[in-house]
Amino acid sequence: RNTPSPSAVGCSYLSKPTELGSIHSVAYSKRAFEKIASDLPDSQEAMTTWLSRQQGYENYLMKIDGKFIATPSVTTTALLLDHEDERYRSRFTLGEKIN
Repeated sequence: RNTPSPSAVGCSYLSKPTELGSIHSVAYSKRAFEKIASDLPDSQEAMTTWLSRQQGYENYLMKIDGKFIATPSVTTTALLLDHEDERYRSRFTLGEKIN
C-alpha cells in the first residue's frame, strides 16, 4: 500500500481501501460472498476472459461495496515485509525465513 487508507468510521483496526495490491488473506461477509459467487464465471475458459476484462481479481474487488483492510496487516510475504509497519514485522511471515 503506497498511501495510507482512511480509517473506517468508529473502528481503529479497519481501513477503507483506496487501492488494493496483492491479496494474501481475505474474509467475506455472506452478502459479499454471494455477490462474488454469482459474478464469477463457471468455466476455466470463461474465467480467463473474465479476469482479463477485470484486469485482475484485485480490480474486481475494488468495485465491491463495504470492503475493509485490517490495520495492521494480518498476513504478508517476505517480498512485502519491508512495506509493513516495523513494529509488526516479526508477527507474520507465512513460514518464510526472514533475514
